[in-house]
Amino acid sequence: MHDSGLATVEHELRRGFGSSLQMRTEGLTLIIDASDEASVHVTLDDASRPSFVLSYPCFGSDAHSQRDIEDRTAHGVLLPAIVGIVDAVLTHGAVLPEFPSAALRRSVKRWARRRPRT
Repeated sequence: MHDSGLATVEHELRRGFGSSLQMRTEGLTLIIDASDEASVHVTLDDASRPSFVLSYPCFGSDAHSQRDIEDRTAHGVLLPAIVGIVDAVLTHGAVLPEFPSAALRRSVKRWARRRPRT
């Protein structure tokens, strides 16, 4: 069941993002390389649901620049949230806080101009 859960995640991400993502399986973890600097790690949390454990880069609520990226781990994540998190990491290099500061918004815009999305 573990393999089919990760296979479903991989299929949905390939369908949604195509070749802009590189994915590989290492042991029981699907690793999604959203950029040269950022990756998302997915493992199965609960096969009966199915839900996943996700490790991904994000900005804390008080972040002001790309230097403030930190790693976060979330449990019980469902497939639609995985797609949203991968999209945010692909677009911004990390998941933005709910209310990003003006300095962080400027920093992310500058960073995105240097790294256009494929």
